[in-house]
Amino acid sequence: MKRSLNRFLLVTVVFILAAGCAHMGTCIKGNCIDGIGTKHFHDGCKYEGEFKGGKLHGQGTINTDDGHKYVGQFRNNRYHGEGTLSHFSGMKYVGQFRDGRPWGQGTMTFPDGIKYVGQFRYGEPNGQGTLAFPDGTKYEGEFQDGIPYGPGTMTLPNGMKKEFEWKDGKLVER
Repeated sequence: MKRSLNRFLLVTVVFILAAGCAHMGTCIKGNCIDGIGTKHFHDGCKYEGEFKGGKLHGQGTINTDDGHKYVGQFRNNRYHGEGTLSHFSGMKYVGQFRDGRPWGQGTMTFPDGIKYVGQFRYGEPNGQGTLAFPDGTKYEGEFQDGIPYGPGTMTLPNGMKKEFEWKDGKLVER
C-alpha cells in the first residue's frame, strides 16, 4: 500500500501542476472582455466561456493541446468554484477549486482504479478522506499535506478491519 500511496501522491501533484495555460492569446469569437467568447492562447490552449475585465471569470471550458480539460467555474484566470479537471491518461478530479488548486471536497480517480474521496487543501489531500484501491482495500482517516496522518482504519478485501496510526509518514499498527 505504501508504494501505491506514494505514487498516488506524486501523480496528484504533477496532474494539478500540468493543467495550466498561458494568459496571452487571441479572441476568435464573441466578447472576450466582458461577456461570452472563445479565446485561443499562444501555448495551444483554447477557452470557451465567460469573461470579466478580460479575464476568464464565470463558467467555462479550457482544453490544452496536451490533453487536459477543465470544465467549471473560473475567477481571475484561475479554476475557482466547482469543476472537473481531466487528464488524457484518464486521471480525473471532480470537486471544489480555490485559486487554481483543488480545495474543499473532491474526488480524484486514476486509470489504475485508485480513488481518493475527501478534503483537499493546497491541491493535496488534507482532512478526512478515503483512499480506495482496485483490490478492494480501503483506508479511511485523516490526511495532512497529502499523506495519511493520525489514526485511521484499513478495510481489507475480505472485510477484515485494522486500526492504524500514521506518524511521520510511517504506518504503525495500533
